[in-house]
Amino acid sequence: RTGEVVGTTFPPPPGPPPPKHDPAPLEVLRQMPEGEVRLARELTVVFNQPMIALTSQDQATTTTPVKLSPQPAGQWRWVDPRTVQFRPDGRFPQATKYTVEIPAGTKSVEGTPLHEAVSFTFETPSLRLEASYPSGFGTKVTSVPIVHLFDQAIDPALLMPNVTVTANEEVLSMRVLTEAELAEAAKSDRELARFLEGPNKAGHRSRLLALRPERDFPKQASITTRISPGARSAEGPGLTKSWITSGFRTLAPLRFLQDGCSGVCAPEDSYSLNFNNVLD
Repeated sequence: RTGEVVGTTFPPPPGPPPPKHDPAPLEVLRQMPEGEVRLARELTVVFNQPMIALTSQDQATTTTPVKLSPQPAGQWRWVDPRTVQFRPDGRFPQATKYTVEIPAGTKSVEGTPLHEAVSFTFETPSLRLEASYPSGFGTKVTSVPIVHLFDQAIDPALLMPNVTVTANEEVLSMRVLTEAELAEAAKSDRELARFLEGPNKAGHRSRLLALRPERDFPKQASITTRISPGARSAEGPGLTKSWITSGFRTLAPLRFLQDGCSGVCAPEDSYSLNFNNVLD
């Protein structure tokens, strides 16, 4: 297209230098989780400046300015140049206090240092009972096993020193059932089999504590399981701070209650006998 021709030099002469300014200090904008948390699936730290160059993820994971202690099995990754994340295999183990540190002198891509170290902690909860069998509703036969489902993996050898089972407040001698014994007991107890369906499908068999008395429970007794404070799971060193209790009642000896006519029956009435327990 025709137009006016303007003559000029190329490249153009250098202009005035850009004004000098001090870069903003490197800061940690956000971190999570922090404090007491119910469940921790990842650790995330966000900086106010890029910490890595845009490169492959394999190269980026070699630059991790964050120190995590204790560090479970897992992987560090950069979500973006300013956000680093640690994802454990599955989730962070429970009953553990974690310390996170970003040392002073940590530098961004621009070379700006972190003037003061940043540190924070987060803590996953100690052992908690999620469900138990038998429950406090109804009564059970005297040979029933006691099964507790916890929110984290347990080691029966670590837990049993804190476990006491009583029948009408009399301490009973208990033993831990093997997985084979528990599976055998579930074959003849449909309620127990239904209770175990959830842990079996979710792969939470390591969260189960199954007990049975050395001798059958007494009849018509209040059975109580108490786990004292200071109990430890198999996932971390954190100890429980309060009592964990559960209980149920065993069946009374078979007893006749009443007949179905209350003493006066019409010729067309049916007749029944009522007992205190289920009959075979």
